[in-house]
Amino acid sequence: MYDPELYDVLSKLRLQLARQTKLPVYTVFSNQSLIHMCEMRPKNRESFLNIHGVGPVKCEKYGQLFLDAIAHYYADKEELIEVKKESFPTQLTPLLEEMLSFYHKRDWEQFHSPKNLVMDLASEIGELVELFRWLKEEESYHLDPQTFEEVRDEIADVFKTLLYLSHKLGIDPLQASSDKLVKMEQKYPAEACRGKSLKYTHYLKKNAYTIN
Repeated sequence: MYDPELYDVLSKLRLQLARQTKLPVYTVFSNQSLIHMCEMRPKNRESFLNIHGVGPVKCEKYGQLFLDAIAHYYADKEELIEVKKESFPTQLTPLLEEMLSFYHKRDWEQFHSPKNLVMDLASEIGELVELFRWLKEEESYHLDPQTFEEVRDEIADVFKTLLYLSHKLGIDPLQASSDKLVKMEQKYPAEACRGKSLKYTHYLKKNAYTIN
């Protein structure tokens, strides 16, 4: 899997070089070569020579330009991470830093788009739901040791994914939760919904009838 944003950066560089030589873009590098660069993320000329379609001549002519472009792209990404982290809740920063370090060491950031994280979140929630699927109400309060540990792990996975998604989008999850409670206060007035589990639209309709 490759990073489409990096591909766009390298594609623009390729177009610029092709225009300078007044030759077709594929004479610089093919699309497959650019995709391979995005997947392999070469950091030096030796690794650049392992890219599909790259030989000594092209490496000598274009190698450093593309290596610099790749390095700058990821340097900017790291800077963006630091900027977003500055606005993150202090209480959650240590955990976030551990997560970012863990993913960076494994070069997993490339897979963690907000879309992919939301899909991962749905999967993790599904795994948590599965652990409670056939339990009776009373049983769900008293889990056996093995199930308890599995639930604990799944809660951790859900929380980490939510935390990472919030970081990616620059959302403070604590402030967002506080703001959401304010909205819920308006949707679910205590005097009207105490002890009831109806959707807020029920109370809106009731208020409308009262007004009329």
